[in-house]
Parts: sequence; C-alpha cells; structure tokens
Amino acid sequence: MKFKNKYSALKAKYKALKRQVKSERGIESDLIKIGNSTPVEKNKLHICRLSCVSKFGPISGLLFNICIDPIIRALQGDSTSHKVLAFADDVCILAETPGELQAQLNTIYTQFAKIGLSLNPRKSVSMHFSGATPAGTRNTSFTINGTPIRPLVEGEFHKFLGKPVGYNPCPDYKKLEEFYNLAMAVLKSKLAPWQRIDALLCFVFPALQFAMRTGQFKKTEWDEFDRALRKGIKDTLGLPENACNDYLYGHRKFGCIGIPITAEDSDLYRIDTAFKLLTSKDEKLALMALQDLQRTVRLRFGIASPSDRDLENYMSGCQFQDRDNCHSNEWTVARLASSRLSIRWEFDEGIPRLKFEDTTISKARPWNAWPNRLPVLTYTRFCDWAFVHSARLDLLKLNGTQPWKVNAQKRCRWCSKGTLETLPHVLCHCEVHSRAWQLRHDSVGDRVVTAISPRGHIVAKNQPVGPKSLRPDIVFQKGKKMFIIDVTIPFENRLDSFAAARQRKLEKYDHLIEFYNNMGFQTSIVPIVVGALGSWDKGNDAFLSRFMSKSYLKKFQQLLVGSSSAASSSGLPNTDTPLGQLVIIPDSQPIDGVSQELEDPLDLSPDRSQRE
Repeated sequence: MKFKNKYSALKAKYKALKRQVKSERGIESDLIKIGNSTPVEKNKLHICRLSCVSKFGPISGLLFNICIDPIIRALQGDSTSHKVLAFADDVCILAETPGELQAQLNTIYTQFAKIGLSLNPRKSVSMHFSGATPAGTRNTSFTINGTPIRPLVEGEFHKFLGKPVGYNPCPDYKKLEEFYNLAMAVLKSKLAPWQRIDALLCFVFPALQFAMRTGQFKKTEWDEFDRALRKGIKDTLGLPENACNDYLYGHRKFGCIGIPITAEDSDLYRIDTAFKLLTSKDEKLALMALQDLQRTVRLRFGIASPSDRDLENYMSGCQFQDRDNCHSNEWTVARLASSRLSIRWEFDEGIPRLKFEDTTISKARPWNAWPNRLPVLTYTRFCDWAFVHSARLDLLKLNGTQPWKVNAQKRCRWCSKGTLETLPHVLCHCEVHSRAWQLRHDSVGDRVVTAISPRGHIVAKNQPVGPKSLRPDIVFQKGKKMFIIDVTIPFENRLDSFAAARQRKLEKYDHLIEFYNNMGFQTSIVPIVVGALGSWDKGNDAFLSRFMSKSYLKKFQQLLVGSSSAASSSGLPNTDTPLGQLVIIPDSQPIDGVSQELEDPLDLSPDRSQRE
C-alpha cells in the first residue's frame, strides 16, 4: 500500500510527537522545537501552519515512523506469524482469508485517517494466492474506502522494496535493459578509456548486486548481458572483437582487466544470500531461515523430520523426489547455483558451512565481488593504452606473429640477428633498440633515486664498485645498512619470469655483500623488477615500503609501470629509435597461433648486463 500525503501531514505528526512526549517519563525539558518554528511550551502546544517539515529533512522520517508505529503494532497484535511488513511508507498486509484482509484494510484506513494520512488505491495492489487445485491466484476484489485496488494475476508483478513480487512473475526485462544502457553510456562517453573501465567497475557493476541477490533474472539472461557488453569493453581497450575473452575477465594480479562475469557472480550472490540468512547474527532470523529450509527439504524429500545430512544433500544439488507443488524460493535457487559451481554444503546442528575444493567457510564475511580500481596504467597516454593491451595479447602486426602468412618474411626488419620478429625480441633483444632499452631502464632508476635519496645517502650511481668492478644502478646507504639496488625490466613471459630475473640479479651482485660487510655495513641486494609491458613485481614492495608511505607506494608503482609501458610503446623523447613504430593498430584477422621466440627474453648475458 502507498500513502498520499505522508510528508504534508505535519499537524498529525506534531500531535503524535505531543502524545509521545507526554507519555515519556523523566523528560525535564519544557520546550519543544520543530524545524524552524519557535520554541513552545510542552503543555501549550501551538503550531503555525506556515511552519512545515521538509520532505528530505532529517526529522521527517522519524516523525513518520512515530506516527504509524502504534498502528503497525496493533495490526500485528499477538500473532506469532507476520501480519504486516513495513519499511518507511511501503506497507504489506498479510492474512489467511479474504475477509480478514479486508477487515485489516478497513482498520488501517480508519487509523491512518485519524492522524491525517490516507492510502492511495491507485498505487496499491492485492494478490490472493490459493494452494488448492488448481494452485494459483484468485481474482478477489479488495477495496480501500470503497475504491477497488488492482488484483495481481499470474505473470504480473508489483515491486515491493525493489523486488518484483507476484505469482510466476515475468522478469522485468526493462530493468535489465536499463542496466545495459547505463553500461553502454559509460563505455561510449568522452571519458579517457581507462576512466571508462574504472567507472564501469565502480558504479555500473555494483548497481547489479541487488538484482542478483534477489534472483530477478536467470543465469542465461545475465550471460546475454555479458555478451552484449563484451564488444564495447574490447573497443575501449583497443582490441579486436575476436580477441581472447580471458584477458577481460582474468584477475588483475595476473595482468588482466578483472571485468566481472555477471553470469557467474549471480550464482555466487544467491549462495551468499542463503548462507548469510542461515548464519545471521539475529538468532530469530537465523532460526526462521533454518525452519523454512527444513520445510522445503521436507516437502521435496517427503520425510517428516529432515536431518543435517538431508539438508546437506539437498543444498549441495543431490537428486530429490519432487513430491510437492513448492515453487522456486531462496533455497531452490541457491541449491542450483551450488550444483553449478560444485560448492558443497555441510550442516552441524543446523549451522551451515560451505566447502569449495580445499577452502571451508563457516562464517559470513563482508564480500566485495568487484575491484574498483585498475592496478596499473593510471599514469599513461592514449597511445600507450592502445599499445599495451594489444601487446599483452600478442596482437601487434610483427613479422613473426602472423602464422597465416605462409610465405611472408619472418625475420626482424630492423636487425640481422633476429630470425623471428616477435614482441620479446623487439622490446628486449633487438640491438637496434638498445638506446631505447637504456632510456627505459634509466627512467625507472631515476624515479627510484628521487624517491629514496631524501631518506639516506646515494653512495654510487651506475659506477664500478667491488672487486669485479660491476656497475649496479644505485648503492644506497642508510645508517649502518647498505643497499645494492639494480633495476631490471624483463619481458612478461609468464609468472616465473619476474622470479627468474630477480634471482639472476641476486646471484650477479652476491659478492658485494661480503665486500661491504667487511666495511662494517649490513648489506642487502635489492632488485627492482618492472615488466616491459607495465607489470609490477610485488617483491619490490618490501624495500620501497621502508622509505615511503603506503599511499605513496601505490602511486609510485603506477608511476614506474607507466614509465616502462610508455617507453616500450613509443620510445622516449629526443630519440630517433624505430621503437616508436610499434604503435600499430591490431590486425582484424584472427590470430590463432602463438609466437615463438628463438631467444630467451630473460637472457642476462654479460654484454647485456653491461647495457642495463
């Protein structure tokens, strides 16, 4: 039911407040002030009609609740089952028979009229559901002060607290279309491409959570939603339509974008909602949820008293005997989702646990399904953005990455040593681009020097040190501690590439530990590893966090990977290196092959070590 004049009946609210004040014990104040009205004595209540309470004022909702609370309590009475559901101005009356419901409507209309509130029949609906054969709705007429209200028939719905309610209601596809239009408006906006992805993760996907938790759409419909958005996301990333989808949906820690798959998240939210109901801190709510689950299992299995084992079998997706006329509810949709995701439910005296592979969850925890920030490429240029995503998927038109051209030239177009022109070769091995390597390397090293120099003393920078006269990038002293810092920028050749690059740096400068220890210092070797395509090695954080705050460390990571990706995509200013020619629009033809390198992208031979 809906109200007509809930915000304008100030006089009624004031009278209710007056009764509340008089009924309270121990209130010593003799003055009451509402809104901008002048204070008045508690026993001489007068109010000017020009004074009013704003619809959006902080006291408006409080006064409204004070007004209707006695009426709601009177309708509920001493019944152990719910007779009324109320949230703000949305009220739902429940009854066992049509006569009882009509009597409650008459009562609530009369009580609300006494305080100046009236119901709105045009926005109110009724639903008479019968379990007798044939089960379904009945066309029963109910009235509010003689005005009939619209009855819901099978297939129709009415939104109560944001969720469509009805008997076998048709999905509200208009709402799903609104979600899609909102996402496309963001993707087609004039924001920078990385801002569009950020806005999509921050605002669009979180808006879908309520619809997923309440099961408003099926998994197949969310899958269509994912498919519809996919092209717009790829266009924003500068990728062809047939580019690998795993790059869009993979986790950010693996260098992917981290776009949620709503079809899978809808299942997770259904399981999460059912689990939170059963493990609620409100013991009464948790008991009601457990009893409702037991009732569902009792009807499905045809047993009088379901055990914990029966609850486990049902919620985990085991077969059951369909013996009743029970329709979909919170437990049936959670059961199907658990079966699809291979999640096992366990019960111990009615207390549930979730088990997935080797992970067991026994307590509901806050869950943020979607990350709200891109990990890298915040400080970047438009051309770098277009380059990096195509490069990570190996979609650049290089001679060695186009296997469908059988008789085409595969050798490197810039040097004579590269028998196969691939991205690792061009970025990290082609000697024609050695000047670009050095400038890319120095841009990262210079930022490290700027960040740590105020916290200590730079002993040496790219100078021969130790018995072997090697040239580490930075020798940094802080008190009695000496740090040998060397920057390396390997190609992102799977996850172990960074570990291998770090280990080689540790082995290369291992002799300097003894050299500086003999001088009375506590020496450490610190490799700074940044990927050529803008990836960050978390192993760098242990050293850098000593010299900068946590917030600046995050920004510093973005600055370093931005410098590395910018140098890889177009070289650096004031250079004539052909590396800038790598800003290439990806070919629209399908790329089914995988590039093969004849050289190790992590090769740290002596001549290359001198260059870095």
